[in-house]
Amino acid sequence: MSQVSVHHEWDPLQEAVVGTVLGGRTPPARPDVRAPAHAGNIRPAHPRQLGPHPWPDRALRETEDQLDELCEELRGLDVTVRRCRDRTSRVRTPGDRSHAHRPWAGRVAVGRRLVEAPAAGHVVRLGADLLYLDCGGGAPAAGRLAAAAGDTYTVHHCRGLAGDPDSTRLDPVLIPLRPGLVLVNPSRVTDDNLPPPLRSWRRIDCPEPVALGYAGDVPRCSVWIGMSVLVVRPGLVIAEARQRELLRVLEQHGIDVLPLRLTHARMLRGGFHDVVLDLRRTGPRTCGI
Repeated sequence: MSQVSVHHEWDPLQEAVVGTVLGGRTPPARPDVRAPAHAGNIRPAHPRQLGPHPWPDRALRETEDQLDELCEELRGLDVTVRRCRDRTSRVRTPGDRSHAHRPWAGRVAVGRRLVEAPAAGHVVRLGADLLYLDCGGGAPAAGRLAAAAGDTYTVHHCRGLAGDPDSTRLDPVLIPLRPGLVLVNPSRVTDDNLPPPLRSWRRIDCPEPVALGYAGDVPRCSVWIGMSVLVVRPGLVIAEARQRELLRVLEQHGIDVLPLRLTHARMLRGGFHDVVLDLRRTGPRTCGI
């Protein structure tokens, strides 16, 4: 049985779990569920938009084929790939099938531990520094993350990066690509709210993503899910093939791009970063950043 070991977002990927949409459905209904509308306007969800209910069959079939393609490409890059639907996977599909396509939901590898991730936020790993984007969990959630990670880590409680109530992940806001280089969402990240460990880094402003549409009644995340890239190793990322301006900008900064498609990311509320849970990346915890 392989050992969990992840210290940085950009270290060469060795082993990962990729999600599945088989049997997928929308999240269970809650009184506070709100649906994003166009132009950033937020309105209460219509009763028929509240889950759980199945996603459209065509979208599920198309997405599962695209996830299969992602797995094959990762295997071609010498990454050991496990699926949530695979009995050999050490990370089981959760009972709530609305999250099976996003194995990141609820767990994150920190060092040599697979810890519970805050429900209302996301974690970015920078060696001994962990960035926690607070999307509603508050200080208690940051404290639980610090306790789970251990006293050799510093948790930076990042506030003010979530620009709308629909954002519960940090990857559409900022993504470290390699030591000293970070991709940011310029509509949210400023000099004032950039986390301290990244303030000396060079920033790439992500071009506004192309809206690819969505299946179902409403989108479940904004167009900025288009900047959710998966870092395979320093200098190589997997990105949405139709975000051509983003691909061009990344290549201008010396980042090679493997273009793939994840057509229904806005329905699934997850891009390439979200559908992959990294279990092992090579590299020491300190890298001189």
